[in-house]
Amino acid sequence: MALIKCSECGQEISDQATICPKCGKSCLEIKCPECGCILSEENSVCPECGFHVVLPKKKKGFKTILKNYWWISIILAVILIVVVISLRFTGIEGTYVYRDPEYDAVVTIELYKDQTGYVKMVYDGDTIDASITYRKDGDLIRTYGTNGKFFRNFDIVGDHLEDDSGFIYEKER
Repeated sequence: MALIKCSECGQEISDQATICPKCGKSCLEIKCPECGCILSEENSVCPECGFHVVLPKKKKGFKTILKNYWWISIILAVILIVVVISLRFTGIEGTYVYRDPEYDAVVTIELYKDQTGYVKMVYDGDTIDASITYRKDGDLIRTYGTNGKFFRNFDIVGDHLEDDSGFIYEKER
């Protein structure tokens, strides 16, 4: 197997290649089936005998496809950026529970995608519950009552939350 240069782009290719992998130019000789004259790729009519030759379709090389469809690369990059950003700024939604066996208390926090939530505290048979809103700032969640008054900060630590007092709220599965 010898290397030859593509007549279109100059890339070194195998002498047995049917197309150039860089530019997609056909490397096959096209002969007229009537008279045997060698035809160019652009000629579908034999210049010697006038026979109409059906030329093979030109296949595109990978680099040619990338050049012609550069916008696909941009779309894929934008999709990747959106996915990375959405993974960074979402994923905290769910139910988190803190259980205090000493006081027989259970605090449940539900966080929803629309940045609202619900807090429920059961202590000594009594239940206190409230709607909240929250804002995520990096690994910090700031919660507020529906009246806009600050409620509590939570640090995101792995898959659980830790409040200002150091209490751990485990994420329920």
